[in-house]
Amino acid sequence: MQEVAVIEEKNFFRRLWVKTSVNPIKALFAMEYVLQGAANPFFGITYLPILFHFIDHYGLSDAKTQSLFSYIYLAWGFKPIIGFIFDAIAKIKLSIVSLMVFCSVFWFIVPLLDINYLVFYATLFIGAIFFASSDVVVDRATVVVGHEEAKVKKLSRASTVSLNQAICWAAIYGTGIATMVISGWAADNLLPKYVFYIAGAFPILVLSIAVRLPKDTVQSISIIESMSNFVKALKPDLLWASLFFFLFHFQPALGVIWTNFLRDDLGFSKTLIGWLNGISYFGLFIGVLAYRKYGIKLQEKFGLRYMFKIYMVLNAVLTLMLYLVRDQFSGGAIYFISGVVSAVIRMATFALVGAVVPPVAAGSLFAGFMSISNIGSWASYRSGAYLRELGLSVYQLIAVQAAFCFLAWIVVNKLPKVLKPEEES
Repeated sequence: MQEVAVIEEKNFFRRLWVKTSVNPIKALFAMEYVLQGAANPFFGITYLPILFHFIDHYGLSDAKTQSLFSYIYLAWGFKPIIGFIFDAIAKIKLSIVSLMVFCSVFWFIVPLLDINYLVFYATLFIGAIFFASSDVVVDRATVVVGHEEAKVKKLSRASTVSLNQAICWAAIYGTGIATMVISGWAADNLLPKYVFYIAGAFPILVLSIAVRLPKDTVQSISIIESMSNFVKALKPDLLWASLFFFLFHFQPALGVIWTNFLRDDLGFSKTLIGWLNGISYFGLFIGVLAYRKYGIKLQEKFGLRYMFKIYMVLNAVLTLMLYLVRDQFSGGAIYFISGVVSAVIRMATFALVGAVVPPVAAGSLFAGFMSISNIGSWASYRSGAYLRELGLSVYQLIAVQAAFCFLAWIVVNKLPKVLKPEEES
């Protein structure tokens, strides 16, 4: 039944190709991530207005604010459950259209519930779950399509899935260049509610594209069958990769603490912080392009294990470079370099997911890996806030974070090699 669904999905994408001059599934990948880069709660144009709304309006400390921000990653931790649902539904158009309607309405409701910091935060948390759901729908498609592309292009599925993800992340980073700058300006010049109204327009943009997709023809399956496909896919390579994925994403993080440090200790304005974040996103965008040109060739030649050993060292170096931030010039250079390298590393993590996730459980398993990443991020930000509350300075936290970059080394040799299509089960 699932094989029939995959074939019908291919026919769905083929009909899209006939109707448009642009590869439509690739356009769908990009537009969904434009939304995530612009209007996702706690990201995009709302990031700094929300952050400083908690600190300046509600009077929370930087550690308390970071603790709240850390829990938002748990909203994305529901993605495996969401994945079961969308593996079962298997209808791209229905799923995206429904979610975009809710995401747009959500931002117009948020100002009405900005009555105290707990209600405000709870509202954002619920909204984040629905934004995560739209993410699951598209991530599932990157694996299904990547599996078919691997056979045609004679590349490993690890590479074709990461190439599809590169489209997604080039879109989110490209969008982030502008939205991070706007976020800083908006935090200085606009009331938060007006920023939320602007954010509400972005889902409408995606909706205007989604409603033009052909009618869904894929047959849904039961949740039980979807969960069964998930269980059947739990093989040793996947379990080792899951453990590595968590350890690789876990370091006590600075996040809000660092942003507040830039303002209060180094004297950076909110607008300047927004510009630095925009420069970082420009670096991330360039990094995705660099991965497409060079990273794929390197991982095909040397394998994921070897490349991740290099990436762990680079992660630590990037963290220690924060010691060098003193003004807007040093900050801009370091943010750009960090962005480029971080994007290459992130794309490699998607290659790892592509190597171990089978198409029949693409929604739930890909979502599972993203959930592991988000839980790792939650633990990182929560532990960073905890250490800050214990009295560690920002510079001491940088040293601790750099040391934790090597935690994943203990399981790196358990990672699978990059498999060519004829070697994949």
